[in-house]
Amino acid sequence: MNHEKAVWRRKLARGANPGSSVGILMGLSVLGAGLAGCSDTINDRDIVSIPLTEVRRLSEKHGNDALLLDSRIPSAYDRGHIPGAVNVPRSGIEAEKEKLPSQLSSPKYVIVYGENPGDGYAAGITKRLLRAGQKGARLFRGGISEWTSAGLKLDGTGGAPSQP
Repeated sequence: MNHEKAVWRRKLARGANPGSSVGILMGLSVLGAGLAGCSDTINDRDIVSIPLTEVRRLSEKHGNDALLLDSRIPSAYDRGHIPGAVNVPRSGIEAEKEKLPSQLSSPKYVIVYGENPGDGYAAGITKRLLRAGQKGARLFRGGISEWTSAGLKLDGTGGAPSQP
C-alpha cells in the first residue's frame, strides 16, 4: 500500500489531475489496497492445503491436537474412513465461532477431507471452519482416493470408497 501511495503522490507532484482517469484509478487502487485486509470473507486462496505426508505427520505427532474430519455423507464414512476421523454432518458446521461444535474448536488442527481432489464439500467445510475462527483448519485435497491409492488402511465396515 505504501508503494501505491508513493506512486500516486509522484504523479500528483508531476501535475496529474486527481480528477482525471489516472488520478481516479490511482486513488481507487490505494483505497482498495487499504481495505483489502478489512474483509472477513474467506475464499479458496485462504485455504491451506496439505499433502498426504503432512496429514500423516500431524495426526501421528499431534494426537489429540489434530482432528481428522470426513466431510462425506454418513454412509460413505461408515463404509470406510481414515482411522481416527470423525464425521460431522455438513449442516452441523456453522460459520460462527459460538455455534461451532466443541470437538471442532478445541483441536489445534482440523484436517478436512472428502472423496477426492474434486470434492467441493471438503473445501466448503474448511472455509466454514476458517470463518468460524478455527485457524488450524487444513484441507487434504487428495481425500480417501489418495489415502487408499497409497495403500493405507481404512476403518469402517469395508467396501470401496464411494464414487463422486
